[in-house]
Amino acid sequence: AMGHVNRELRGLKLDSGTPPQPGTTVLAADQSQEIGQVTSSALSYADGKPVALALIRSSWTADDTQVAVSGDGETVTATVFWPAC
Repeated sequence: AMGHVNRELRGLKLDSGTPPQPGTTVLAADQSQEIGQVTSSALSYADGKPVALALIRSSWTADDTQVAVSGDGETVTATVFWPAC
């Protein structure tokens, strides 16, 4: 690790679809590179849309960063979030 963490756990708010399976690929918004993987997911009680936890590269962990989740033949846009304590 050379003194720093390479991946961090973050929440993803998906724009549509069904909750992705664990291991589903998380891509950069332009879909040019893989930046992480989904660890778990569910439907949000607040708005009925899928949310997920994912381990993603540290450079992509800022709130409101746009990413893509690709699995089961579909790619869905998502937004990175982490609740404030």
